[in-house]
Amino acid sequence: MWSAPSYASSVSLLLRSVFALVCVLAFGLLSVNASAADADAGNSRDHAPIVINLKQLKVVKDEKGDQQFVDAALVLPGDVIEYRATYANRGKAALPVVATMPIPESMEYIKDSAKAKDGIAHTVALKDAQFSIEPLQRKVATASGATLSQPLPYSSYRYVRWDLGRLLPGSSIEVSVRAKVSQNLDVDANAGDRAPALASVIQKQ
Repeated sequence: MWSAPSYASSVSLLLRSVFALVCVLAFGLLSVNASAADADAGNSRDHAPIVINLKQLKVVKDEKGDQQFVDAALVLPGDVIEYRATYANRGKAALPVVATMPIPESMEYIKDSAKAKDGIAHTVALKDAQFSIEPLQRKVATASGATLSQPLPYSSYRYVRWDLGRLLPGSSIEVSVRAKVSQNLDVDANAGDRAPALASVIQKQ
């Protein structure tokens, strides 16, 4: 069994990661053309025309090996979480939308897991937020002086982005991405008894 300090540190790290994710989803996930938004005179500046709904689901397999989605109340190292963000345009004008999904430090992006309607292409980035197509590459100099390109580990990915185009009034679109809880995150073997508190924090942030 893990010691109490180890568990407290692990859960604290996970909660900070989840809190950071939800905060960014709430305030930084959306980029809307300012002139288009201002042109929508029917909307008060106190009410954003784009509404974002976030869901967090744990991906599991049943006894038949079929994929299922369950509430992410208990999160342990190695678990796969699918984040789904739905964008709905409640305004009266079409708005160009760019969605950016952050990957928390305690999570590892899963290769090719970024999805959007009609196969809209995505880009990815490290902490530097320099977006490029997947997989990200780095230049490495060899002993002979040659320069080679090597793929960066998916665990270093911190953002996924989609250019969703113009979202029509009354329409919505969903994007999703999967990430795995890092194996380096220590969790108490009895963490299940504390799961409701963790779930409560996740839901309220």
